Amino acid sequence: MTGARGYDDVYEYAAADAAGALHGRLAAPGRAAWYDRDGFAQAPRTAWSTGAAGIGLFGITVLLLVGALGCQDTATSIIPNSDPALRKTRREFSADAMKRQPYHADAPKGGKINGAATVDYGDDIIQLANLTPDDWKEVEVWVNGQWVVYLPTVPGKAVTAKTIDFAMLYDQMARPFPSDNTTPEKMVNKVEIYMNGKMYELAGLTAE
Repeated sequence: MTGARGYDDVYEYAAADAAGALHGRLAAPGRAAWYDRDGFAQAPRTAWSTGAAGIGLFGITVLLLVGALGCQDTATSIIPNSDPALRKTRREFSADAMKRQPYHADAPKGGKINGAATVDYGDDIIQLANLTPDDWKEVEVWVNGQWVVYLPTVPGKAVTAKTIDFAMLYDQMARPFPSDNTTPEKMVNKVEIYMNGKMYELAGLTAE
């Protein structure tokens, strides 16, 4: 029977070669046996099995790569964000963050600003509220001085809170904010906004 040989075929030929070794060390009919240093016949090594393993490994690698690239071009959440400006793909958020990096370390400090951020580690989100009477416009939200996301506007008087998924925040290496928040450096320790050329730290930061 022709075609690709399965595991049963390999074991069948190995058994045939072993039988040949017991009876004059002859290979099974139509098969070329190989012998170890003591002269005993061994199961044949075929190029087919090696090639199949290589092809399989290559296929798995391609699938993983395609999957990784696909994930970069998906939405950050199954539920659409309430702000249309934040309904972007991960790739778009990453590209935008690269234009805003690095952190504005030399920017003048505006001190504390009347705003609040609530971190939900269960859902991997930050709820950002502007408690001042005026809207914040053209705002960069910085987390721990490394990860950034851009918000066109944040309404004043806490009219609505902005929902920021961790997957919207990217550092200068194009890495999203960690979702495995098991150590202090992987948690939200400071939230700042860069607005009108100044860096402000939110006065309120809580976690759930």
